[in-house]
Amino acid sequence: MSESNKAKLNLTAWLPVESLLRHRRTVLIAACLLAIISVLLLPLVQVNYDMREYLPEDSQTREALDLLESTFGLEGSAYVMVPADSMAQASEYKRAIQDVSGVSQVVFYDDLADIAQPPSWQSEEQLKLYYREGQALFTVAFAGDDYSSETAQALDDIRDSLSSMGAQPAMAGPAVRTANMTAAAGNEVFWIIVVVIPLFLIILLIFTHSFAEAVMFLVVIGIAVIINIGTNSIFPHISFMTHLSVAVLQFAISMDYSIFLLHRFGEERQKDPDLKQAMIKAVRGSFAPITASALTTMAGFMALVSMRYSLGKDMGLVLSKGILLSLICVLFVLPSMTITFIRAIDKTTHRNLLPEFKWLGKHAVRARFVLIPIWILLMIGAFVAQSNNAFVYGEAAIMASRGSQVEQDQQKIDEIFGRQNPLLIIMPGGDQSAEYQLAQNLQNIPEVTSVQALATLADPALPRQLLPAAAIDNFEQNGYSRMILTLDTAEESEQAYAIVDQIRQFAAAASPQAVVFGSTTSVEDIKNVVEHDYTIVNLISILAVGLILLFTFRSLLLPVLLVLVIESAIWLNMAVPYVTGKPLSFIGYMIVSAIQLGATIDYAILLTSRYVEQRQLTDRVSASRASIERAGGSVLMSAGILTAAGIVVWIVSNIEGIQELGLLIGRGAVLSGFLVLIILPQLLLVLDRPIAATDLDKHIIKRWHNRKKNK
Repeated sequence: MSESNKAKLNLTAWLPVESLLRHRRTVLIAACLLAIISVLLLPLVQVNYDMREYLPEDSQTREALDLLESTFGLEGSAYVMVPADSMAQASEYKRAIQDVSGVSQVVFYDDLADIAQPPSWQSEEQLKLYYREGQALFTVAFAGDDYSSETAQALDDIRDSLSSMGAQPAMAGPAVRTANMTAAAGNEVFWIIVVVIPLFLIILLIFTHSFAEAVMFLVVIGIAVIINIGTNSIFPHISFMTHLSVAVLQFAISMDYSIFLLHRFGEERQKDPDLKQAMIKAVRGSFAPITASALTTMAGFMALVSMRYSLGKDMGLVLSKGILLSLICVLFVLPSMTITFIRAIDKTTHRNLLPEFKWLGKHAVRARFVLIPIWILLMIGAFVAQSNNAFVYGEAAIMASRGSQVEQDQQKIDEIFGRQNPLLIIMPGGDQSAEYQLAQNLQNIPEVTSVQALATLADPALPRQLLPAAAIDNFEQNGYSRMILTLDTAEESEQAYAIVDQIRQFAAAASPQAVVFGSTTSVEDIKNVVEHDYTIVNLISILAVGLILLFTFRSLLLPVLLVLVIESAIWLNMAVPYVTGKPLSFIGYMIVSAIQLGATIDYAILLTSRYVEQRQLTDRVSASRASIERAGGSVLMSAGILTAAGIVVWIVSNIEGIQELGLLIGRGAVLSGFLVLIILPQLLLVLDRPIAATDLDKHIIKRWHNRKKNK
């Protein structure tokens, strides 16, 4: 036995494969029990929809949230527009909304003026903010926050109550958006899995030799997915983005491990008729490539953990845990299942449906002097384009649901009353003149459509003790005062940022301790944090993957080439939104960049391994062709599964952020697979001498030269 084979056996000697196969029924029963326990844990998994939750503790938004919670409490908010023939009818609707359990306040025009007065005595400008074109607009505050189940129930009750009165309300705002997301999330996970499983099965049938094998792959990885989702109950909560994407991503990314193992088992079975011995050799022989594949994937995911915006940590930990569980299931459960159902595998064997890759290998190598310059030009252009993308950062863009009732209602309200972008100012109370002056300054800003505060509802000269207790409680609590503003701007725009800066200046002049808080300020904070995170995450993921490749290939140049090819695929992927003029979620951009590197670097590892193997036996041109022919099927299968997963998510999901995530992942897998099959073999061929010169073990072409000399 050669020294290298002895080293491999020693490395995997700890794997109790023989013992596991001897007790294979126990192993399968234990795996099923763990899956059942994990299913029972699913109701304990808490899903978080508040993107502000992931901001650092020292961010302005988190500090403002803490102050708001300790003073006025965290209230959910929504806008309800109802057709009303008169102000009297609008007041009836207001009382109906107020009577709903969970509603703490309803603001309408009758809070500012006596609607019984003649129309000539009323302010037409103020009236238009609440009633125009036969529509009444109510601002509703809830006892719970935007993300509570009580608020979601209150929204349903409001709709039911108004519908029973013959009115069809249009509802919008943060609470409505979140309630819609919460209701949609569970259904989306179900439908994504329902669509993606048959699609995976079709792909596996093409790339495997047995129907039973394909089903077995799905079962083994399915067990790992269920355990991963169930064990998410160990976290205080996981983000909705993680919740909606983890199952399909884990399925798509880790399916390769099962295929690697059973392909090796098929090879060993031809050499050794003893099934158990063939499986032991297969597990030990495939351990290194499967583990390397899992480690590079986990490296990309774990880089997300370094983000200060802890959504990355949330997704990185859950996906890394999933990959580790898939690896364990493949190494410990799949061998037992294979031996147990070997007859079914043999009986359902079918002919190889894979296409031949000889034509591609032959013509791609011939075109290397054209393909490589084209790739270099595309890579440079894509890098510049993706660097100039227009990005969005807030949860409003991520949670948007195209074509949904929520989106239609939002458009109706915007068309009649303009955009409703709420903002809060919280400041130490007591200085009535300063508050009055601040309110006057704010009302002079054209984009500020309303300012609700004691200073605007009552004469500042009037003693506060003469005002209704409800009014005082709404605007003054625990030594603090607040103002509620509405801006006619998008939540996320340069215009909104400029106006908020202006409001901050006015607020600071009134009180240095004043805090300005709202959706726009949250988006600003997220923007500042994640842009800083991106550089760190990108650097860590590239270094981590490069280090694993360095140990895998013992070469200085190969890690650079492999990472460069996949990074160029990422740049091309992210350049598409720039070309189409579509804004891109920066959070999705950052997460997918890490996922695409970690998940698709496997394609480059596989093809390069084939090149290195063949290079020891033949010349560089033949090795390049052979690498395409031998790795083509596996790369095509891996990229096909990940592409299918991404495209299914893109098609099935109605949530903008999840759709975008799916499209980026699916398109990224196609581009990575294409560049690995077409460009990487040419780079290995052209840079054969530099690769050999930077080979730390001097093994890549040494055997070929020795063989040539001996001849």
